[in-house]
Amino acid sequence: MDTIQQKIRSTAAEVFGIMAVKPQQNLVMHTILENSLAGRTGRGLLAVFPTGSGKSLCFLLPAVLLPGVSVIIYPLLGLMNDQSRRLGAMGIPHVVLCGGQSAQVRKKIFARLEGSGVRIVLTNPETLASPGVLGPLSRIGVSLAVIDEVHVVPGWGGSFRHSYRALGFVLPILRPSFTAAFTATATEETVRDLTWSVFGGRRPLVIRADPDRTNILYRRELTLSKTRTVTGILRSCPRPALVFCRTRIGTEELFYSIRRALPDIPVRFYHAGMDAGTRKRTEGWFLGRNDGVLICTCAFGMGMDKPDIRTVIHRDLPGGIEAFFQESGRAGRDGLQSVSYTLLDPDDIVRSRQNPQSGQSGIVRVFAQNRSCYRAGLLSLMGFESGGCSGCDVCLGSTGSQVPREMKFIIRSVRRAPLQLNQRRLCLGLTGIGTAADALGPVYGVLDGWTRENVEEALGNLRRSGWIKVSFRGNLLARPFAKIQFGPAVAPGGESVVSSVHGGSDGNG
Repeated sequence: MDTIQQKIRSTAAEVFGIMAVKPQQNLVMHTILENSLAGRTGRGLLAVFPTGSGKSLCFLLPAVLLPGVSVIIYPLLGLMNDQSRRLGAMGIPHVVLCGGQSAQVRKKIFARLEGSGVRIVLTNPETLASPGVLGPLSRIGVSLAVIDEVHVVPGWGGSFRHSYRALGFVLPILRPSFTAAFTATATEETVRDLTWSVFGGRRPLVIRADPDRTNILYRRELTLSKTRTVTGILRSCPRPALVFCRTRIGTEELFYSIRRALPDIPVRFYHAGMDAGTRKRTEGWFLGRNDGVLICTCAFGMGMDKPDIRTVIHRDLPGGIEAFFQESGRAGRDGLQSVSYTLLDPDDIVRSRQNPQSGQSGIVRVFAQNRSCYRAGLLSLMGFESGGCSGCDVCLGSTGSQVPREMKFIIRSVRRAPLQLNQRRLCLGLTGIGTAADALGPVYGVLDGWTRENVEEALGNLRRSGWIKVSFRGNLLARPFAKIQFGPAVAPGGESVVSSVHGGSDGNG
């Protein structure tokens, strides 16, 4: 056994308490150590490992073994805090460089780095690019530069985190012996972008692990009221659970709805608009519970070391397939059975048709049909072939109807009494309240148990997607077509997936 291999095994056991290193972990660590010690700075490494496969060990272990300082760059303060906690628990000396530190604090940090023993610096792109940090670090000497969650560079760097685009200029100033980047997901387009934005135009060595998480069951819910559907899932799903929302306002609104509907379930919300202290307390609350529910934006989750999350719910679709795998991959990092739910409403369908090149449209095509394996469709979007499905609604035969039950009832109600019902009267009648019994007939009270807010959400979905129109007097008129089509016209494999409710004497028309 060569010396590097011996050091990997002994350090994994003695420092990290890991007795068996996975083959792909070993390959990455051996590559980093061999190139860093030999001073081969030219090419660099991109490791693409699915969430929960132990990628942190791949750069922390070399950082412990290499002479000099290793700089590890994170996108979020929460990740830095989380990693700092873990390093402290293992007794590994390290420092954190972040915004808000005084000149005196920084002076003490660099004094520690110039001494002996501290090998790891945790920081973010903005702090690293500041002259007061970049200059002293470049003089100390950097053995290894690591960019964790590097998939954010193309997305965030071009919009609100311009410091990520500056990494291509900052890293050469540090002159690291080797540069390595890590992520759970990276399409070929992402690799091409990183070649220029991080690795100076030289394509890195790419080591990929299969992104398929066989312990995650992929499920889909077609709905007109995502609030009601999330509530129903949380009422019985295994916890801890994460619910991802697109916006901060949506996150808070859903939190208050869940808290009212399920007062016995511990629930909190999390987004980047909260102050640092509140975010840190919320992180600690969720990480320390085995029954909690966290309603959050994408600001939570990336790299958080909570292995026992049992359920992930996408209330809103993420921006693309990479983000989908990142978020669904929060579940089941301990290898135990977990569930990922994706919610679709007519708004999602319409947006995907209007913008078929968007990152979300591919996810919609996978989940809006009933015939093709969800797992195979998702992996195909990542450029991988499925070796067989270990669990999705299609393969388990549990997809259900292509049209939400409530969609049939609402459209039937409006068609039964065209231009006779306004939104308020229809909401009350469908929930069994008010004076619309004669107009609604057999569908009066059919949504008993729904809140008025749930019905209003459903009607808003149907209006925006064109199924219901509102007259200038405020009364409702249903779309005059004989079929209700919820899913896309063509599924990922090319087959037609038009589902319908035929009009006629049964009142569906």
